[in-house]
Amino acid sequence: MIPAYDTDGAVPFPEPRGKRLSDRMLLVLIAGGLVLVAGGIVGYLALGGHTPMTTQDGRDLSQVSNDEMEAAVAANPDVVPMRLALVERYLHAADTEKDDAARAAQLDKAKFHAGEAAARATTTDDQARSLRYLGWTTAMTTDPAQGAAFLEQSLTKDPSNGDTMWFLAVVRFDRLGDAAGARPLLAQLMAGTLSDQQRQAVQSELAKVDAALKPG
Repeated sequence: MIPAYDTDGAVPFPEPRGKRLSDRMLLVLIAGGLVLVAGGIVGYLALGGHTPMTTQDGRDLSQVSNDEMEAAVAANPDVVPMRLALVERYLHAADTEKDDAARAAQLDKAKFHAGEAAARATTTDDQARSLRYLGWTTAMTTDPAQGAAFLEQSLTKDPSNGDTMWFLAVVRFDRLGDAAGARPLLAQLMAGTLSDQQRQAVQSELAKVDAALKPG
């Protein structure tokens, strides 16, 4: 299976700058105690601006654990961007796992928070991201057809998103055996602006799709 994420854990087709909140900006809200006021969080996130390298209590953000983020989300369940940042952490962790059971456990955690985010999201951007991650994790863990349906819903909200097109193409071909359904998505990606690594990944998948579509 072609991994959904690059080796460094980055989303393969990054969204435009300013369209999504970085993990670092979200984690600056986790400082000292984890008792956060949801209204204050949402107000702060809406301001955007400078992305700090440390939390408010001076800690390096790389030292903020997933457990601390889980506690913050449990205390403030409706703060969707923080949930999505946690989803991305679990997806990155899943990509680096060598053991199948450990990888499945990471995907299950990502799927849970993606589902919670999808149920709570109020903005189009958050809805699209939530459905994208819910679709990918559902396809990888339990139900590829349902996963594809979630990804298709995400595309209706953000039709040009490269991540969603990539995920849906991989699910359609690798999980559902639908080469004809995957090809237009890959062709659209190839026609866009890609990094060398992205183009190589798309070309590799497209070559497999074209081979599957050859008569005989």
